[in-house]
Amino acid sequence: MLFNSLRFGRLCLLAWVLSFNSVTAGPVKARFELMHLWITDEEQQAVAAFSTPMRNAGVAWLEHRHTTSFFDMQKEYAERVSLGYPATGVHWIGGSDMRQLVDHGLFRLIKDIPGKPSFKDILLPEVYEVVKYKGGITTLPVGIHLQNHMVYNREIFKQLGLDAPETWEELIDDLSRIKEAGYIPVTMSDQRWQIRFLFYSILSAKLTAKEIIEFVNQNKNAEQWRSQLMDALSILNKLKPFVNSDNRELNWAVSIEHLTSGKAAMSFMADFSSILYADDKRFVCNLPPGNNYVIWAFDSIALTKTSDPFEIKGQNAMIAVANSVDNLQRYVVRKGGIPVYQWQNLQGINRCSRQSIAKWEQVKDKIHIGSEWTQSLNIVAAIVQDFWRKNDGSIKQTTNEIINELNNLRNLSANNNTPGTT
Repeated sequence: MLFNSLRFGRLCLLAWVLSFNSVTAGPVKARFELMHLWITDEEQQAVAAFSTPMRNAGVAWLEHRHTTSFFDMQKEYAERVSLGYPATGVHWIGGSDMRQLVDHGLFRLIKDIPGKPSFKDILLPEVYEVVKYKGGITTLPVGIHLQNHMVYNREIFKQLGLDAPETWEELIDDLSRIKEAGYIPVTMSDQRWQIRFLFYSILSAKLTAKEIIEFVNQNKNAEQWRSQLMDALSILNKLKPFVNSDNRELNWAVSIEHLTSGKAAMSFMADFSSILYADDKRFVCNLPPGNNYVIWAFDSIALTKTSDPFEIKGQNAMIAVANSVDNLQRYVVRKGGIPVYQWQNLQGINRCSRQSIAKWEQVKDKIHIGSEWTQSLNIVAAIVQDFWRKNDGSIKQTTNEIINELNNLRNLSANNNTPGTT
């Protein structure tokens, strides 16, 4: 294992040097390496909203692109930290746990730029409340995504004389008719992070906003959610015959292609996929059936604490780039989702993203899912994924597993005197 880690480290270092040489002409005055998950063509265009002004400012811009999941990227980042050459910036899901990581000296506390607008004046209040800390901010927020999100093809529904379902039970009733007409009723992937979005979209119809917070954050004995968990698993089980046959470990963009090509009727995925629908009027972006609050998270860039003057200059340039509403707007126009900045200007924002913004403004409760909840979310998703993949999975047994694991995590957190998870 150690050999593999060291070998990986040497390969990363070699790649870093080669990339560094490929983008640098003459003496280097500033450099910035971003480790991230934005690998599709559309996402790369979004990253260009930052890389282009950075390069124009003379910064040597480097990227370490990760292809699996946020959880795996965190592990790879930690490995690079242990080997002594972490990326100077890393894609991070914004959360309150960042305060602890700043205090421990892993990440840099980001201060306002003298003479420029403060981040408090730029960012949405809900976002600023998460990142503010000790007179600065913990990360550079770049974009919000709704995690309970539904997209459906209105033309297929119209053709079959169906209304948009208001409950999951209504949706289940419509699936046979959609399949008999030759369409894939629901396109999805059983990758852990994707099935998590689907399951929580179902569970959110069974729990109130207060209850979903308590469920995720393990504030109470999970036994009280037994009936809701069994209902959600029952609905998930009923979906199995009506999804795309290639769902096993399917890349999210390929899953969405089933929808955009007209083969599938609907999808339940976070609204980062909205850029793939652009302004196609066939598609309606909405909250899933029975959901009356939004579950949201935001992508951000954390800055690794460093003493290297060239890296500090690169990070300072990144702070200036992320301090610009114009750059943040270019990012969200290309990435989709909801802007992190206050919405004086929505020019260029695609139709699906505008529908997400409308839901954001309409609902009373907005449930923020931060990186500090990664562990509990991942535990539930792993159990649900296993249930999904079994042809004879037991709803009762799976419910017991979820309850037991969440209670174990709750007890562990209580013993460590830590609220929730880290």
